Amino acid sequence: MEILPFIIGVMMVLGGGWLMHYGFFIKKRRIEDVYRWPKAKGKVLNIKVQGKGPKVVGSNDYRSYYFNLKYQYQVDGQVYTSDKVQIGSDIIVKSDVDKATSMFPEGSGVEVFYNAQNPQQAVLLPEGVSDKPNSEGVMGCLIVAVGTMLAYMNSGLVT
Repeated sequence: MEILPFIIGVMMVLGGGWLMHYGFFIKKRRIEDVYRWPKAKGKVLNIKVQGKGPKVVGSNDYRSYYFNLKYQYQVDGQVYTSDKVQIGSDIIVKSDVDKATSMFPEGSGVEVFYNAQNPQQAVLLPEGVSDKPNSEGVMGCLIVAVGTMLAYMNSGLVT
């Protein structure tokens, strides 16, 4: 029995299981909670988009992007500023960055979901920009599948 590949496989199953739980349950619950938050009118203050890492070979595009959108909104006379666009991971994929940039031009009005108990906590798009809202859960499933195969093939049960 190869112990290191077996341990790596078990770790992948555990990590993938956690990612599935996060993507299919925790994130989903957070999104549902945010849809129950009150809304306020806001305004996009500025947008910064910057390429990260190496460029894609044969293209002027980067492999990932740093996307930062600052917006301002008002609750009970108090002005707040936030940069949280969506629940979950940051927006780093070019198509999602382009979509978010076109959805929220600088100076435009926005509808902001804010937490009534903590108005500093706010988000623009609870489900996010991407057309893949369950990407974390799906990735977790793939990691569990590969980890299970790796652990099984190195468990000593297969001869």
